[in-house]
Amino acid sequence: MKQKQLASSAGISIQQLRKHETAGIRVSASALCKIANCLNLPPSAFFADLTEVDGDANTPSDAPHLAYLTTVEGRHLIDDLISLSPHARRRVAAFIAGLLEEDDEDPNVSGNEPGKGSLH
Repeated sequence: MKQKQLASSAGISIQQLRKHETAGIRVSASALCKIANCLNLPPSAFFADLTEVDGDANTPSDAPHLAYLTTVEGRHLIDDLISLSPHARRRVAAFIAGLLEEDDEDPNVSGNEPGKGSLH
């Protein structure tokens, strides 16, 4: 597939595609998913050789996180979070942390281990 075809199919300009290729601009999760779809690849294919992200080594335990981010729900959640102000994102993170603490304290909630799911 030629760049022009890919850009058109993904709904972006050829200039944007070229900047994504050269890391001139960041690729949003939704744009990455569109590009992957146009190439008949799962979005995770772009991360197949990834061994480090921001200095933290990826481990097999990262797989569920990356898999969730490639779902429609995960992409919408990330896009929505990114569109919030930093202050609002911190409030959302604090709210989720509070929910996780409640679940950790509730003996009727199954499948949760204390300390797991921390946002820190």
